[in-house]
Amino acid sequence: MWRELRLIVGKDLRIEARSRVVTNQILPFALLILVLFAFAIDPDRGILARVTGGLFWIAVLLATVLAVQRSFGLEAADGTRDGLRLAGLEPAAVFLGKAAAIFLELLALEAVLLLGVAILYTADLGEPLLLLATSVAATAGLAAAGSLYGVLAAGLRVRETLLPLLLLPVVAPVLIGATRGFESALRAASADQLQCVTRDSIEVQLHANIGREYEVELVAQQRLAGVGLFRTEYLFLDEPEAPSLARQQELYRRIATQLQGRPLVIRTLDLG
Repeated sequence: MWRELRLIVGKDLRIEARSRVVTNQILPFALLILVLFAFAIDPDRGILARVTGGLFWIAVLLATVLAVQRSFGLEAADGTRDGLRLAGLEPAAVFLGKAAAIFLELLALEAVLLLGVAILYTADLGEPLLLLATSVAATAGLAAAGSLYGVLAAGLRVRETLLPLLLLPVVAPVLIGATRGFESALRAASADQLQCVTRDSIEVQLHANIGREYEVELVAQQRLAGVGLFRTEYLFLDEPEAPSLARQQELYRRIATQLQGRPLVIRTLDLG
């Protein structure tokens, strides 16, 4: 059976390599979904950050429907399914081979979509192992369910509309679990930052207002997003003489290093 399974996988992947439908059509379609969601929700970055996981898996689900429809539509049009049955191949090998080919295509698509999420949604993908485990498990479920219902709908005239109606309710638990896993990975990546949400569910970031170098340590201790204002007038008031340019540059450099990538806003001097 394993030899037959490899033959089915190789056949489907060779068809994709020659036609490049996934790379030239399905992938741009999925990326366009992410772009449209980014434009629609971008005015509220807090909401966009919270729904990143759901938007990602919606794009993957729609791409799955297109990939399954194309995979089984080709076989129905060319009589390949009849040929596979006449060849005496194990039904389990045919099913697993089709599911494995769709699984590999979706994994490659998800890798590109993750890059798009990181760029468009500024998501911190700091837990790659959790993201990988979530993607593998969810993609296996999508590929298996898609292959099962794809072959059932392939021989029907209404297969383009019937497949989503059959598939979407079945994979809903898979999408819910995948979204929760994605959200857990994003929360773990940003666990060093205090999560602040207003009563009307708007996420905000707290930044510190400090004036001396030793106060930078409090930013990390309180898990603040950064320094919203560093009041440099204290540098002039605390010393008998005005500090030199080199002294100021060195101080600001040390503060930026201690913040470890957190934003830093420096006020040159307040004479008011």
